[in-house]
Amino acid sequence: MTLLKDSYEIVSYMLVKKETFSRALNSFLLTNVRTGSELKDIKKAYLIFFKHYYFYRKVTKELLSKVTPSLITYIGISFLSVRYFKYVDINDVISFLKIALKNNKEKYTEEIENDLIKYKNGEDYIFKSLKKGSVEHISIMFNLPEWFIQMNLNQQDSSIAKEIFGSFKGKVSDYYIQSKLEDLESVDASDIDKLKKNSDGLFEEADDELLKKGILVKTHSFYEYIFKNELKQINKYVTLYQSEKSNFFYRFLNEYLYKNNVLNLAFESFFDNPDPIKKVTPKQVKDVFVYESTVGQLIARLNFKQDLIFYVPKSTNFEKFYYCAEYPVNFNQKDIDKLIKEQKEGIKEISSYVAENGMLVYVVETIDKKETSNIIDDFLETNDDFELVTSEFVMPTFNKKVFGYYAILKRK
Repeated sequence: MTLLKDSYEIVSYMLVKKETFSRALNSFLLTNVRTGSELKDIKKAYLIFFKHYYFYRKVTKELLSKVTPSLITYIGISFLSVRYFKYVDINDVISFLKIALKNNKEKYTEEIENDLIKYKNGEDYIFKSLKKGSVEHISIMFNLPEWFIQMNLNQQDSSIAKEIFGSFKGKVSDYYIQSKLEDLESVDASDIDKLKKNSDGLFEEADDELLKKGILVKTHSFYEYIFKNELKQINKYVTLYQSEKSNFFYRFLNEYLYKNNVLNLAFESFFDNPDPIKKVTPKQVKDVFVYESTVGQLIARLNFKQDLIFYVPKSTNFEKFYYCAEYPVNFNQKDIDKLIKEQKEGIKEISSYVAENGMLVYVVETIDKKETSNIIDDFLETNDDFELVTSEFVMPTFNKKVFGYYAILKRK
């Protein structure tokens, strides 16, 4: 019964407060003490719940008169407990669910009990009102929010949309080039063949040597697609502006640090991006400046217009769908309009810091056209001193689980 109550408390807190698992768990542990094995089971329950969330939500809708975060959590935790935790007594689950539903003024019925027993025995729940191929059906099949399904069906060819949905099956495994400043776990040499097979030609003959030196590490990233372009800079002023913490920082340093460039690393929040402060400042590398700044505050920081600026604003960041179980559920679709407004304002403002013949690279981990090509098209319409050099959507596949878009602009 402890696992049921603990898991319910943490997961329901996440759904209501829209918090991450780590924050919800830390809040829970302030008033509760649990062993290592108990914490392991709690984490397992959290992962299973959010990886089947839209299934449990639909089950709740069919079995109960109303659907709330609390009731979805009660049903979900009960169902996953009987199937995935063999030591959990089904009678404890029934007792747990009866009390929970009574407290929420819902009826515990024979149908609910029979469905629990069937699910425990490995039988999938059969939905009474679910049209095959509908948006809701696809949502449950791939555990994706319906707005995300609809967006892709509206914006992509059906074959590409199908490939995107299918990418959520299987494990995530990708690579990026490690920064010389960061001591991360290196990729084992046995992964070389797998790397080459799945890299779409981005890594060539030097790969074996890079791997042996520990320069390649696993990540969720599409950054190598950006750097396949002619973006080499030596003896130049180069700036990275990054709103959210991501591995782009390490890839950027690997490309530009030791080439007599003057680097400016601007982050919207030190709290969200502590690694640059810890890794760069102690090294006392010449001509590297790290600071907290909004886009508007850059003008007070940059003494010269820049030859190359990478602008990485906040975005819907669909890559998080792969490795952050609660993100697709907790992301508020209403935030998208606010993000688009910030992206439009940010690229216009930061473009004023680009020198003549300099380049501006817009980078977002999403393929929503409203945050990508539409932003660039609108910018170019009102800024005729810039031209588009190239742009690319990086679409996910079953083996290549990356979401991304970049556009390289040049000041005439």
